[in-house]
Amino acid sequence: MSDNARKPLTDQAQEKITPDSQKSYADKAKEGTTNTADSVAGAVQPGDSKSTTQKLSDETSSKTSSAQDSLSGATKNVQETASNIGQSAQDNAGAAQESSKDYLNQAQDAASNTAQSAQETASQYGQKASETAGSAQETGKGYVAQAQEMTANALNTASKAAADLASSISGEQKK
Repeated sequence: MSDNARKPLTDQAQEKITPDSQKSYADKAKEGTTNTADSVAGAVQPGDSKSTTQKLSDETSSKTSSAQDSLSGATKNVQETASNIGQSAQDNAGAAQESSKDYLNQAQDAASNTAQSAQETASQYGQKASETAGSAQETGKGYVAQAQEMTANALNTASKAAADLASSISGEQKK
């Protein structure tokens, strides 16, 4: 049972249960409007004048909103970090390519002076370029693995938070 001037708890529960795909635009608009009105009414109603059921409902809504905000922030942070790591990997790969080009040009210049000297120089520079490219590739793989691990950790944390919240809500509804 909800307090006067508040959205009935049965309506709130029904809205949560009904998938958005089964709601019309009008239903969604009405739901958003009544949710906002109920939030305002809950904010201005003193806590000591609320029924126990209404207090529990308001606390649950507050915790859900806080968890959603926290999850949204964590997801954004993971996305930004992954993007930064990806950009860094690209930069390293580009630098390795430029370095390889420089070594190749030096090998070609040395080849014009002496055939034997050019062959030895090209071999040395080719080896260095290969090592640099391999190192950059391994660094890039490491960044991608870190990003994947961070994303998985964030999703696990979010999933646990959602499960804890659902468990908390379920436990409160049984009382």
